[in-house]
Amino acid sequence: MHQHQQFQTPKGSPKCDICDGLVWSCFTGTRHIHNPPFMSIPGALAFSILVYWFNAHGKSTRLASIGPIMLIGLNLPPSERLKPENVYVAGMIPGPKDPTAPQLNYLLMPLIKEPKELWQGYHFSPTSTGPPGSFIHFAILMTIEDVVAMRKPTGFISHSGNHFCSFCTIHKAQIEEIGPQFHYMHSYQNHKSTIAKWLW
Repeated sequence: MHQHQQFQTPKGSPKCDICDGLVWSCFTGTRHIHNPPFMSIPGALAFSILVYWFNAHGKSTRLASIGPIMLIGLNLPPSERLKPENVYVAGMIPGPKDPTAPQLNYLLMPLIKEPKELWQGYHFSPTSTGPPGSFIHFAILMTIEDVVAMRKPTGFISHSGNHFCSFCTIHKAQIEEIGPQFHYMHSYQNHKSTIAKWLW
């Protein structure tokens, strides 16, 4: 894959791609805050995960909702990322109906658990064309979905939800209570403990 510096927009120009953004240049993830940003590490590979549902029968009145789970390589130039030969299809979500959020979590779990080893770093054995081998790091930096699909993989609040957003705990019953004393922000530890309760 290309080094991302080759297609970054020059400084001072309008931002045109994820590699022009702050997350790309500053993201460290769960690594130590004093470590260099993830994308500055040699062999760092960044991906987006794409989940999308469509009718298997096309425009027919018959409905059978299925959907691919795909990984898109962000190290590639924007014009190359979505070409069929560069897209990794990690799985297909069977129909005939969209999965619930818990069902989708189980489908996504292997795609999240297995790359953990690549996040820490993985050395590929030497080959005839690459005698030293290669060392890579892997991270999923973003998701790509439409407005409906994004709510299940990312946990965003749906239109029928009782809370206003995914970042604070304020309930719609508190709509008239204005002020920071009513708005408790979710923390990393809070998210982590909630996920642990759901998993175990």
